Amino acid sequence: MTIVIGTDEAGYGPKLGPLVISATAWKLSEKLSWTDLYQSLSSVITDSYQKSRSTPSRLCVADSKKIYQRKRGLTPLAQNLLPFVEYLYGPDSLYSLLTDDLSHPSTAQLLPDVDFARVSQAKKSLDNIFKKTNIRLLAIRSRLIEPPEFNSLLNHYGNKATLLSVETLSLAKKILSDNPPPACTVLLCDKHGGRAHYAPLLQQIFEVPLVEPLVESQKTSRYRLTFNHSQKMEAHFSQSGESALPVALASIASKLFRELAMKAFNSYWIQKLPHLLPTAGYPQDAKRFFAEIEPTMLADKIPHETIWRKR
Repeated sequence: MTIVIGTDEAGYGPKLGPLVISATAWKLSEKLSWTDLYQSLSSVITDSYQKSRSTPSRLCVADSKKIYQRKRGLTPLAQNLLPFVEYLYGPDSLYSLLTDDLSHPSTAQLLPDVDFARVSQAKKSLDNIFKKTNIRLLAIRSRLIEPPEFNSLLNHYGNKATLLSVETLSLAKKILSDNPPPACTVLLCDKHGGRAHYAPLLQQIFEVPLVEPLVESQKTSRYRLTFNHSQKMEAHFSQSGESALPVALASIASKLFRELAMKAFNSYWIQKLPHLLPTAGYPQDAKRFFAEIEPTMLADKIPHETIWRKR
């Protein structure tokens, strides 16, 4: 048995709103490679948004940048993620993905334009294809790091790249600990801030005696971790990580939660300042937005560090 974990983030660059890190975990037979997932599940899943539009019975699992555009809204992200959520956790369980136990409105309230009948039908298709191929989706987990915690972690780690690496690897470790130890684990990650060397962090987080670098370059870094004679891991960090299905699904989850958080953030401030234009939180526009809300923040005694990310 092999467990494949794919991770990705949304909100690494912005100055406002949360950094969201997500991970998906899959169980594969030893005969199947993670590189075969798209082919094995091709009757239900495609990495082409246009193909999923022309064949509504197929789900698009791809880099969230291929699915999300502002003019499309959040519906395409949700429509393609929710069948996997329903498969794992049941209907109306989007927030079951979060690592923090929080109370939230129903999925239908948050995403009123989603076709929930289509979600349920797609979930049944996932049931069937997973049984047929002996592939199992084990988990989808997302961690929201809001600005106050982000700033605190930044002070602790010293830079954003290390913050992202440690929190991503810690989420992967948590998912592994929730499942029986597999003989082989494959960890798939996007590159973290251009970092090329991950061995010390892998050894620290996974507490293994041996981390063997196989490749270390700006484009890709790959490692073999040995836990004991019967348990090993391969960790991949790639610039094109989202081309792998487990990473792509994590990308969709992270982007959806990031956009939902920004929707709530903008709504809160626009209620206070009706002429305020919304922001996506990226540095240049974040400065404009922050300058407009700052007088109200001061009046309401809201500390800067609860809103503004240091880096």
